[in-house]
Amino acid sequence: MNDAGRMYPEVFTPAGPFPGDSGRTVYPPRPDADGNFAFIEVLDWHTLMIQVYVQMGYMCAFLRSALSSMSIESRNRIEESVRQIERTRPIFLRTGLLLIATQQRMKDMCMVFFIESMVWAQQESSLRMTAKFFAGSPDKWLALSQAVVENHLEGQKDWRHANEPAQWVKGVTNTIARKESRVAWQAVDRSEDPDVISLEEIVESPIEGLLEQQYSFQSVAQLEAAAQEDPETAEYLSCKIRNPSWSCDAISRHLNWDEKRGRRIDRRFRRLRRKIRNLGAGIQCRDYKPPVGISEANFTAHFE
Repeated sequence: MNDAGRMYPEVFTPAGPFPGDSGRTVYPPRPDADGNFAFIEVLDWHTLMIQVYVQMGYMCAFLRSALSSMSIESRNRIEESVRQIERTRPIFLRTGLLLIATQQRMKDMCMVFFIESMVWAQQESSLRMTAKFFAGSPDKWLALSQAVVENHLEGQKDWRHANEPAQWVKGVTNTIARKESRVAWQAVDRSEDPDVISLEEIVESPIEGLLEQQYSFQSVAQLEAAAQEDPETAEYLSCKIRNPSWSCDAISRHLNWDEKRGRRIDRRFRRLRRKIRNLGAGIQCRDYKPPVGISEANFTAHFE
């Protein structure tokens, strides 16, 4: 970490330059030993806050213009993020020195609200660009999406409760990416893997891949009971329970099924799972992975 990073830990440090960013970093002004602020630092900060106010207005206008093409659920989620940003914007025009720390945090909050909207809008290209800025690689866009939305959907604390929201998202994104990379490498034989497996080949829609929750032991038991009438689905489910992070393609390779057969059985599995979910089978939770933000050293799991 450089000297500025040590002096201003609340300021988000990007993993790479943001496209079109050719300016200098403006840090939150701090008083000297006598409690006085440097005039030029305060002026720079207020100029930055005006820019943030304007940019957030553009972002809200952009998001509202795209709502008509969204699904009902995505539209509702994005509208809530827009409302949060619009409620926050006025604070960026206030000039009180005691508000500087709050303005710094709310600036990051608005940025993450916008990223959350991009997740619900399924804007993969934007998320890839943001992942490079946040985590150093566009390939971490799924980990970024999971870090931004998952805890909130499960009723857990997330970046909304962090003192440094952007830093929280950056840390959790890298934690998820490292874990998923380790699990994927160890779970299947990589020798015959294609260079790229698109998300659409693994799940029915991109948002499902990001947001769909796992099941409790109670619902798993009901799934297993319901699948007994279909031996192929039962075999697929058994493999999925043992290896919850495996994709349809990985399970098909493990069971020596061809691609067409594997996807046909995966569709039957998904229909069965939706049926059980609609019947209210069990409380949804995660069984085989630690909650986001908790290291494996602080988590005990049973692996079959």
